[in-house]
Amino acid sequence: MDNLSIRFVFDRRNEIAKGKTVAPLHIEVRQDKSTKRILIPTGIKLKSTEFTPKNGFTCKNHPNASAITAKAHR
Repeated sequence: MDNLSIRFVFDRRNEIAKGKTVAPLHIEVRQDKSTKRILIPTGIKLKSTEFTPKNGFTCKNHPNASAITAKAHR
């Protein structure tokens, strides 16, 4: 059985570069040795200053940072 790799993807459509202030956070799931991926929307939108890929994903500089980080990791 193949292993799965999971990572958080922020602003995959470059919405912030196109002038928007917030962008969605997705979870990307891949099978090892495969180029196919599944993107799962989390329903969380963040500014670029609030996202850090540290420890998988950690929200920073947001009033509800701990709640958003906990929701994303569920």
